Amino acid sequence: MINKEGKQHREDLDLFIEFMNKLYYFSHVFQKYEAIPKIYNTETKLYMKEVHTLEKVFDNEGITTSEIATIEKVTQSAVSQKINKLETKGFIEKKRNPDEYKKINLFTTETGKSVCKDHKKHDKSIYMSLIQQLHLDEFNDNEKMLNKFIEILDTISSDMQKNVERLKKLKE
Repeated sequence: MINKEGKQHREDLDLFIEFMNKLYYFSHVFQKYEAIPKIYNTETKLYMKEVHTLEKVFDNEGITTSEIATIEKVTQSAVSQKINKLETKGFIEKKRNPDEYKKINLFTTETGKSVCKDHKKHDKSIYMSLIQQLHLDEFNDNEKMLNKFIEILDTISSDMQKNVERLKKLKE
């Protein structure tokens, strides 16, 4: 409810600004975390973006680079570079599609599958720890709260993407 002076509105705005500042800080920390290569069940170091691309192949055996690019909302060239690195490291193999000769399908090797399973186990452990730290098990309506948070992040991300595209056009 808003009083005559708009006090509640200012408090809501201040709270939202604090939320956005926390989100910005999270983004900064996340970028640092993402830039540190990790080892998953192998001696080869992988960056987070590489292991997530590898997981897309693991979860969708036979997927193509263009399909991954669509999912990740990046260029096919960016995906191809990651795929080539993952292939060189022995995590992915490419196979020509027997029905569509121009199409190359991607498959995880046994080592790649092992990495994905280890990464999923690692993520699950981290997520369980976060659930405990956030005391989510104490709330009655976690689904509603988390769905609202997802909606907020989707809206912010969408708005930021529009701004990125607008700013890119201004640079041209």
